[in-house]
Amino acid sequence: MIPEADHEYFEIEYITINWSDILIQNKDTYYVYIYSLTCTHCQELKNSIIEEALSRNDIYFVKGSNKDVVKNDVSYTIGATDVENIAILGYPTLLKISNKTLVQNIAGNSKIIDTLK
Repeated sequence: MIPEADHEYFEIEYITINWSDILIQNKDTYYVYIYSLTCTHCQELKNSIIEEALSRNDIYFVKGSNKDVVKNDVSYTIGATDVENIAILGYPTLLKISNKTLVQNIAGNSKIIDTLK
């Protein structure tokens, strides 16, 4: 994932969803990228993740807020079928959803890039 251009989040507004909608998209399998505008790591990944999202149709974005549940351990979230049972390690986070169930919950730029390859 090497960015070809400078991108801005307004380019992906049409695939930006609310936290409450993480598990209810109309696809069998997809990713949800959760970011914060004030996160240095998110800024480093911004061009690459937007470039990737624009080239495929299975990535949604959630802009982080102070309502996001951040925990030190998210292993218990795997298998979640209710958004109330989802937490993240921090920003950026990539969730993989399959059949309305959380199957991957990863944080960190290199892990996110590796997952989307």
